[in-house]
Amino acid sequence: MTAEIVIMNKHGVALAADSAVSIGSSKVYNSANKLFALSKRYPVGIMIYGSADFMDTPWETVIKYYRSTHLKNKHFETLQDYYFDFIEFLQSTTIFPKDSEARYFIRVAVGACTEIKTLINDKIKSAFNHGEGVDENTVRSITKESIKQIRDHSATLTQSVLFARSNRDEVLNSHESSLSNVISRIFENLYIDTEDRDGIANIILNIIGCCDIEHEQGHTGIVIAGYGEKEIFPCMAAMRIQGRLGNYLRLQHVEDNESEPYSASISPFAQREMVDMFMCGADPEITKHMISSFDEVVRKIPELLVEKLNYNIDAENELVTLRSEIESFSKTANSKIAEFQNNNYIQPILASVNALPLDELASMAESLVNLTSFKRRVTMVQESVGGPIDVAVISKGDGLIWIKRKHYFSSELNHHYFSNLSRDDNGHRNQPND
Repeated sequence: MTAEIVIMNKHGVALAADSAVSIGSSKVYNSANKLFALSKRYPVGIMIYGSADFMDTPWETVIKYYRSTHLKNKHFETLQDYYFDFIEFLQSTTIFPKDSEARYFIRVAVGACTEIKTLINDKIKSAFNHGEGVDENTVRSITKESIKQIRDHSATLTQSVLFARSNRDEVLNSHESSLSNVISRIFENLYIDTEDRDGIANIILNIIGCCDIEHEQGHTGIVIAGYGEKEIFPCMAAMRIQGRLGNYLRLQHVEDNESEPYSASISPFAQREMVDMFMCGADPEITKHMISSFDEVVRKIPELLVEKLNYNIDAENELVTLRSEIESFSKTANSKIAEFQNNNYIQPILASVNALPLDELASMAESLVNLTSFKRRVTMVQESVGGPIDVAVISKGDGLIWIKRKHYFSSELNHHYFSNLSRDDNGHRNQPND
């Protein structure tokens, strides 16, 4: 995990990211680079969080390859153009290992088949524990029922408009052999007929085409911020990306934001609980628990009136009306809490941020990431946020300026590195944005 933040106002945008990267469930290194200049010459930056690799290739390699061989000295009128150009590059580039798509498909297939197998086993155990006869016909019936149940559920997932029928056929045809091997291996003790295999294939295709990948393991968040050529105020665009099959990207657009003369924005990514607490005046989990507890209490009021006060009501209709009125009161109370937080915490902070100069924006961004890191350090949880914090600011006039930037090597011993960075592919002198 990680903690990253983008703070924007009319002066520019500040970006900050920690350096922690988790290996497995317990090992953490504090040396990862997650914040980069997207262009050497133009005011655009990019941050990543979540998985450090895409299609078995480190994101740092992907971003720097894009910058040096695809973007080069090109520039665009809007930040959205940079955003979609980067997506187009990811769709079409050939830099990924040839078998990375096959391995990615197998990971998705294994995950789906394992879920189906687990459901089948649970139903078989339940039938056995309830004293039902578990013979071969029962197992086949449970298998078909489980596959149909998950297939029907997967069909309700919101599908990407980019994952057209032709994409589904292409994916299935390209990886038919891999799918057959996965099914044979995972369901080796069960009878799986052609209908079942088709159902499993549909489940996998529905998962691949699903738009919502936020809760899936292995996805990467990408944040691009800065200015297009015609933009006077900074903008930001964010997405989540999971993998690529053919020219189809498993991609979810997350957020678009544009600064204006009289507004500011604070956008945390990944582990955001401390930023939300700072903005809202209370831990969001506590607020959520209080609201949930309040709702649970008020829902019991109608029954308590009847039971404790011998409240005389006529039949069920009166009780339904009373419940409805109390639920309406509960929603109003919850809205007032949100309104209070907005008026007394969120808006005053944003009003202050709107006037901050660039150096203060950078300081605020670093402090908020540090706050998350500090909490992880002093509580009994994995320190998945930590290490040096990279901080950069981007302005229309000065471009991307590093406020803090770690290197894994000594700058005194590597003058050639900074000399090379100071010139672009055409020999123009640039800022050493790495």
